[in-house]
Amino acid sequence: MDILGFLHDRLEFVRKFYDTASEPFRDTIRKIENKEEPFVPPYSADGEPPFLEEWQACEESLRVLGQWSLCMVQISLKAYLKEFVERRALPNASRDAKGNWFEKGNWFEKYRKVFKDELKIDWSAAPVDISLLEEINLTRTISSTMYRFIVSVYARASSIRSASQPRFSETSSSGECCTPTGRRIVSP
Repeated sequence: MDILGFLHDRLEFVRKFYDTASEPFRDTIRKIENKEEPFVPPYSADGEPPFLEEWQACEESLRVLGQWSLCMVQISLKAYLKEFVERRALPNASRDAKGNWFEKGNWFEKYRKVFKDELKIDWSAAPVDISLLEEINLTRTISSTMYRFIVSVYARASSIRSASQPRFSETSSSGECCTPTGRRIVSP
């Protein structure tokens, strides 16, 4: 099996999936913002933006779709690294007593270490922004706890503190990235 081809195919699938699934939400937002049919605002004296609920629902849908797309990217990257190490490089390295690969702790950092120590491949010298890959990994370490009135998925602030410029989180008007409970919003 061509594992690099597998990774490429999976990432291409995620890209097409996101583009296709997000189109209706992006189209609705565009129509609302451009006041196109059927979102031509009626006269209103209350000052509230027309179609606010519809716009917010589309934004939330895009956020959730992006979160699950990132999950698929992270799972694909992890599967690629596991297969690479198992089949191509170190068939017996770094397994726990049960024969599992990196089940506890930061698996991404453990693979970086195996590549550097065993294969003499230093990811920090790569032409890829490793912090972006690292953040995808940390973003995927999400809590599945869904709040009663919130659809978004949250990550523990402690798990993404290392991201100096988070690309997959939102900031509040105060500039903070955490909810009052200390969880950080994760978005595409």
